[in-house]
Amino acid sequence: MSTALILIAKIERAHGIRGAVLIRSFTQDPLDFLSYTLLDEHHKPVDIEIIGTVKDRYICQFKGMTTRTEAEKLKGMNLYTPKDELPDLDEDEFYHTDLIGLKAETKEGAALGTIEAVQNFGAGDLLVLKTEKGEELIPFIKDFVLNVSKANGKVILELPSWVDTEKE
Repeated sequence: MSTALILIAKIERAHGIRGAVLIRSFTQDPLDFLSYTLLDEHHKPVDIEIIGTVKDRYICQFKGMTTRTEAEKLKGMNLYTPKDELPDLDEDEFYHTDLIGLKAETKEGAALGTIEAVQNFGAGDLLVLKTEKGEELIPFIKDFVLNVSKANGKVILELPSWVDTEKE
C-alpha cells in the first residue's frame, strides 16, 4: 500500500467473555471509523462490527474471535485507514499527522523548534513543541497558532506567556 496510514481508532481492552473488545474512535464523528478500510499495525485488514456502546466507546466483535483470551491479546492495538480514503479537510483543518514534523517559528521568523506530536487529554488538542530546552505544550487554538503552512513545512506560533524558549 503506497498511501500513508492514519490512526483512527484504538482497542482499549477486552469486553466480556465472548471475544468482544472496547474501541475508542478518533474520527470526528465517532461512528465513522467503521466507514473506512480498517487495518491493524501490520497493515492487515480488520473485520469488525459494533455490538454495543459504553459511554463514548464501542463494543466490537472481530469476525471469528470468540474468547476473552483472544480479545485480551489485542489490548492497545491501533487501527488505521489509508489517508486517501479520508475526506478532504477545510483550509483551517488538519490531520494530526500533517502537523508532526513542521518547523515552528514566531511571527517575526525566529525558529522555536519542531512539532513532535499532537496530544489531547480531553480539553482540546495540544501541540508538543520540541525546543532546545525540552518540550512545551502549546494549545492548538487561534490565540497561539497563528498560521499552519503544510506547503512551507512550518507553523507560526504566538507563544503563551508560560513558555520559555530562551537558551540558558
